[in-house]
Amino acid sequence: MLVGHSYGSFTAWYEATDYQDVDGVILSGVSHTFQPTAPLNVLLPLRPAALEPAFFGKSHDPTYLTTVPGSRELTFHAPGKADPAVIALDERTKSTLTLTEFSLFPTVIARPLDIRVPVLLANGAGDTLFCGPTLTSGNLCSSAQTLLALEAPRLGPRVPCVEAWVLPGAGHMLNTILDAPRWFAVAQEWSTRLVGAGPGPAPGCAR
Repeated sequence: MLVGHSYGSFTAWYEATDYQDVDGVILSGVSHTFQPTAPLNVLLPLRPAALEPAFFGKSHDPTYLTTVPGSRELTFHAPGKADPAVIALDERTKSTLTLTEFSLFPTVIARPLDIRVPVLLANGAGDTLFCGPTLTSGNLCSSAQTLLALEAPRLGPRVPCVEAWVLPGAGHMLNTILDAPRWFAVAQEWSTRLVGAGPGPAPGCAR
């Protein structure tokens, strides 16, 4: 079972495509349809990690970036509601990313996929990064049906079945908001039904 979120879903795309070694894939907080403002939403709250007290003395060169204090709730959690203690913990344990990671985005999005196992897609309805406008159906995450219709064809010609789910009122982060148990229940039910809860072959898609 392979589960990814955001950049981790990019990794899951290509791990499942290249190695064909899992029985199911869950992709959350990702799509091929960006919000037009997504680059600004991500880049504006960033500054060199060397300027952050948490990273003093760690010899990060200027291409290592981290978020400005106090910006993570708006960028990643909103409009989802999160416990203030969780937001504070997120700030205390934040890490870095690099300009090299950003430079790979065009290649990541353009490379064809070939996933051959069941896939579950899940996004927050208010994700300001990966829920961009569509030509016919408004916001990509306006409904599970819209997310499914536009993302499923991008997973490859041999994906056996795809399901989609959208969490109303959620932003980019699904795992750290107060509504997270709703998402966990969906992921667990899907995993048990299509991948299985014990040894033996995965149940797979309904025929």
